[in-house]
Amino acid sequence: MAAETHNKAICEFSRVRAVTTGWIVDFMFLSLCRRFKEGKFEEFNEIIETLEALTECPAKELHEDKTMICAFLARVMHGKQLDVQFEENEDMLPLMSAAKIWCDIKHTVAEQRLFIDILELLFVQSVTVCLISDQISHACLALKWFEKNYTLPQNLCSKVSSMVTKKDPHDPLLNSYSFTRLLETVQTYLDAYLEKNPSDYLVKVSLMCTQCVEKDSKRVSLKLIWLMVFQQI
Repeated sequence: MAAETHNKAICEFSRVRAVTTGWIVDFMFLSLCRRFKEGKFEEFNEIIETLEALTECPAKELHEDKTMICAFLARVMHGKQLDVQFEENEDMLPLMSAAKIWCDIKHTVAEQRLFIDILELLFVQSVTVCLISDQISHACLALKWFEKNYTLPQNLCSKVSSMVTKKDPHDPLLNSYSFTRLLETVQTYLDAYLEKNPSDYLVKVSLMCTQCVEKDSKRVSLKLIWLMVFQQI
């Protein structure tokens, strides 16, 4: 009987742990999206490190989409840093790696046009950041890699190829395909994703706690809040 009770307690704790971890992952994911939008590089990196530890839990498959989105954002955030490696293949630049993940999370993108826009921006910027850094060989590599692995408009490929030939990182094409535009378009994607997947349960509960404290009705209200919390488990 004691053993049965013990096993039941372990199962219940595992369930509570999984739910709690899910809340924390959601909160950290939401925080990461906000840091991306604000362009706070150091804080973004700190959250990424925390999330990497959290998502290495037994139920990590439950958070697979968000884990992949975080990986995508990290590569975009480091897109201009050609010395940063995300894969064993040293030729795989951050934005090239981002393109691979972007295709893996295509199912999370609400509109096909948005998916295509970001893929094309990743293509142009993968080449451009190399040209700006005077890394012509890397620019050629990125151009050929995208042409080989993705279906892109022929006129766009021709214009980017011309940029590489001329070694010109200031082509008028970049007025429409700038790095800033890439960040803004990714933010549009995040806004749409978060609208469908709010990830803000823990934020709402915390906000209720702070409001209760301000109203000096802590005891009664906190009981209601914790009841609300455990109804989710």
